[in-house]
Amino acid sequence: MTTIDDSTKNVLATITAQQAARRQSAPAWEQISDPAATPLPTQGVASTASETNKKAKAEKSKKADDFKERNITRIQTTGGRAKYRVQIRRKVNGKSRSLCETFRHLANAKKWRDKKLAEIELHGFPMQIATDTTIADVIADRLKRGKKLGKSAQQNIEYIRDHEFGETKVSLLTQQQLYDFAEKLLDGDRTPQTVAGYMTHLAATLKWV
Repeated sequence: MTTIDDSTKNVLATITAQQAARRQSAPAWEQISDPAATPLPTQGVASTASETNKKAKAEKSKKADDFKERNITRIQTTGGRAKYRVQIRRKVNGKSRSLCETFRHLANAKKWRDKKLAEIELHGFPMQIATDTTIADVIADRLKRGKKLGKSAQQNIEYIRDHEFGETKVSLLTQQQLYDFAEKLLDGDRTPQTVAGYMTHLAATLKWV
């Protein structure tokens, strides 16, 4: 067994005392003997960031839940801004119909909604135009759901409904076709004033689209 003389013990004791004094005066982070045993500062930062994100999401969800506006849904974009989608649904002839439009400003969304609701109250739900919907279809829909027309106005649009022009698809109707139809009406010995009446009633009917 190796023995340690008194002088060696004294040297070791001195070194140990110096190390202890140095550790006591060193910064706290230098006193950590086992880094793995102590959480790194970044762990606390990550935890704080996670909590902040959770609070932000909760606040965003709360704001969304607080928004209540008839027929309007608020949509949060990825940039943090809001859009407003107006959707009005009704049952028409047993089928579900919908009007939908999206706006950047709530005031515009409200204005469009109120206008459409007033139109529906007055004229009924507007007809959804499909690629095969004809002028005759729109006229029939107006005669069925619209307010009663005067005798002359009804005769005019019934004539258009039964004319070959009535088979024109609304989705493909052009201004030139309207001009050509007016010319055909003039060729039938009608006065310009009478033709103007036909075209006026047709234009009013097409607003149902």
